[in-house]
Amino acid sequence: MEHVYKFEPNRHLAAKQLPKVRLAKDLGYSEDTGVSPVAYSEAFQLFTPEAIRIMRAEIEKPEIRETYSFSSNIADSQLRGYAKEHAPFTYQAWNHPETLKLISAIAGIELVPVMDYEIGHINLSTNAKTANEGQGNGTECGRSNGVNASMGSSHNEDDDKPIVGWHTDSYPFVCVLMMSVCTGMIGGETVVRTADGDIRKIRGPAQGCAMLLQGRYVTHQAMRARGGKERITSVTSFRPKSPF
Repeated sequence: MEHVYKFEPNRHLAAKQLPKVRLAKDLGYSEDTGVSPVAYSEAFQLFTPEAIRIMRAEIEKPEIRETYSFSSNIADSQLRGYAKEHAPFTYQAWNHPETLKLISAIAGIELVPVMDYEIGHINLSTNAKTANEGQGNGTECGRSNGVNASMGSSHNEDDDKPIVGWHTDSYPFVCVLMMSVCTGMIGGETVVRTADGDIRKIRGPAQGCAMLLQGRYVTHQAMRARGGKERITSVTSFRPKSPF
């Protein structure tokens, strides 16, 4: 029987303090843009290594890869809609009151997940050769830890192609969680565009880092990790708890 892990905030939440945030006005947008003055946060450590290991193990389940894999015109390889039925730890992590308290404090407004379907949406890019050689503990960016390398394989000529192209989101906020080890990673940032067209790159220095973005109003894209490295991120969408 498969062991089911329980999310424990004292054990699995890693954030010690609130990260710095950038306001919409800092990016050249009007102060009344969006549902909060906050455009995005700097990267911060959200979950512990143990929590990430459990989350990665959940997305490696064959039934998830077979049933919940998608591609679109802006992203080659995604997993979505799997969390409630097949990833109980991931589902608990993003719904736990302590997680929501932290996310809300960063956003400056009380947030909740938009819907179950948008919890733990995975954007995935791996180098097929590296992934095949790297079935193991996932302690390096180039190791896939068993994630199917056929999903979103990247090639040298595509190094500069984003995993997810320029877009805005359907929902007010997203939290982008880095699930890959970043040692030696080149690229792999989330890139935001200011009102006058400049770009700013944000990426946490370690696995388990996250950034919160008001993605409905700030145009952004996800860059590919170069140098034969994987880039696996988990994205959860949030909305204000109050409709008013």
